[in-house]
Amino acid sequence: MKKNLTINHLPPCELLTPDLSVNALMEQRSKMNVALERIASRQRDGLKGHLRVKTRGNTFHYYRIENVGDTQGVYIQRKNLSIAKALAQRDYDLRLTEMLNRKIALIDEYLNRYDEERLFDSLHPGRKAIVEPALYSDDDFVKRWLSVEYKGLPFEENSTEHYSSMGVRVRSKSEVLIADALTSLNIPFKYECPQKIKGIGVVYPDFTCLNVKRHQEYIWEHFGLMDQEDYARRAVDKVNQYSASGFCLGENFIATFETTQRPLNTKYIQFCAKKLLL
Repeated sequence: MKKNLTINHLPPCELLTPDLSVNALMEQRSKMNVALERIASRQRDGLKGHLRVKTRGNTFHYYRIENVGDTQGVYIQRKNLSIAKALAQRDYDLRLTEMLNRKIALIDEYLNRYDEERLFDSLHPGRKAIVEPALYSDDDFVKRWLSVEYKGLPFEENSTEHYSSMGVRVRSKSEVLIADALTSLNIPFKYECPQKIKGIGVVYPDFTCLNVKRHQEYIWEHFGLMDQEDYARRAVDKVNQYSASGFCLGENFIATFETTQRPLNTKYIQFCAKKLLL
């Protein structure tokens, strides 16, 4: 038997990921408020009574009940089917409004009781100095993520120098386009930040990007020499090995490809980069 969901059945905030405990709940609440506004915009002036539906064979017959004690109602002719639709829509809207308001109240109560950010901010400065918060605001999370130092791969002496608009040195013109696309969308990234990948060991993906909304890392690898057979084979192997370590295409791994005859398309770069905003 299912239990009715109450605030007491919701897990403590500190046991949840930031996305689930705060961002996802706020997003759901926003969607529910939009639904309530849509319902409120519908016109129901002068609409009285309730709808009764009766099935006969494969057809439905509709009746309008207006008087107390009436269990049958007045048959609604097909030419007046709009009345049946209006009654059915109103009854659905009323039930949905009650349900959404109840869920919004639960979410609000949950956020008020378990808003970890407020709890941390309310601590004495001496406690804040020695406590590690379980959740961070987006800005704090980005600052901490970017502040972690790492050592990327060195550039060969006398190699061609390519720089993004923010002065990040990369290895190709295509990577400049990717870096600039990420920058234009305010997506934090690290270039050639080491990652330990099952079956490979330590690798240096072209871009390790941060989905700020989800507080989640994404890897973006660009494969620029796909017309070379050995390179293409290694690229396929690398994609498969990333997948074995939890970085899967279509989820938290982005891969772009190009050949000499088919250079990387800037529109496609933007399309891929915008996925990191979802």
